Amino acid sequence: MEFQVGVMGKIMNYGQIKEVVDPTGNVNLSPFQQWRSAYECLLNTSNSCQDKYQLTEEGWVNVTLADTEEYCKWGGCAQHSRAVLMCLHLVKHDFRFIDKATVQDVNNTITQGCSSGIIFFSAGYQH
Repeated sequence: MEFQVGVMGKIMNYGQIKEVVDPTGNVNLSPFQQWRSAYECLLNTSNSCQDKYQLTEEGWVNVTLADTEEYCKWGGCAQHSRAVLMCLHLVKHDFRFIDKATVQDVNNTITQGCSSGIIFFSAGYQH
């Protein structure tokens, strides 16, 4: 038997606290916990992504033509970014980046960019 203890841990039936490292492991979150879990999703980084292509709260995806193939390859940064986007969707379905882009907007940009060979996502996305 286990009991939830906020976003960061669970109390096991024998009294020990286990840290929860997967933000999507939390369900039915309060608005504050949704934001906290979304933040934790964005902390998930990958060695397959150059720092300039790590997904941040800004929502800016701007991959140069020279880096597109590396970004889009199997196991590359695009795949990691999609995993982060899925995490965001699962913990806060109405998440918006600072530039007003939705998770779906960024996901579509990555998909279209990897299909066409050019990824560009401008700041100031309007809805």
